[in-house]
Parts: sequence; C-alpha cells; structure tokens
Amino acid sequence: MDIVYKKFLTVLKVIIALILINIFIKVFPVLVVVGIAGWGIVKLIKYIKNSNKNFINNTKQKVSNTTKDDDFDLNGKKVVDVEYEDICSDEKNTIN
Repeated sequence: MDIVYKKFLTVLKVIIALILINIFIKVFPVLVVVGIAGWGIVKLIKYIKNSNKNFINNTKQKVSNTTKDDDFDLNGKKVVDVEYEDICSDEKNTIN
C-alpha cells in the first residue's frame, strides 16, 4: 500500500503543478494588460494635471507682463536722437 501511496502522491503533485501552470499562463497576460493600462492611466492623469498647472502659470505670467508700463519709461536711459530728411523720388533721380 505504501508504494501505491507514493506513486499517487507524485502523480497528484504533477497534476497540481500542471493546473497551476495552466492558471498562470491564462492569468498572466491579463495581469500584464491590466498593469500596463493602469500605468498609462496614471501617466495620463499626471500629464493632464501638469499641463493645467503650466497653462494657469503661463496665463498668470502673460497677464502680469501686459500690465507693466516700465518698458516705455525712458527716464534715466540713454536715448539716441537721429534726425533724417525724407527724399522725394524726383530729387533722388537728379542726384545721380
């Protein structure tokens, strides 16, 4: 009886191993797809949040830049004044 039990135990172990391998082969691809989809969703959410923050920050910078009037304040800066005369087309031909 002991020999039959040992053979049955070995066969039982092989059957359990085959069942576990079969389950692993069927479940593993599903787990990989779910993992990749979850990773992609997390990355997409982070990208959307980051782009919204950048949009808000850029909008604030544009608004603050448009309110500055210091760009045209020339007090205390060196300004070159150039005088020129307009030449009519008739005078231009007589010079040459």
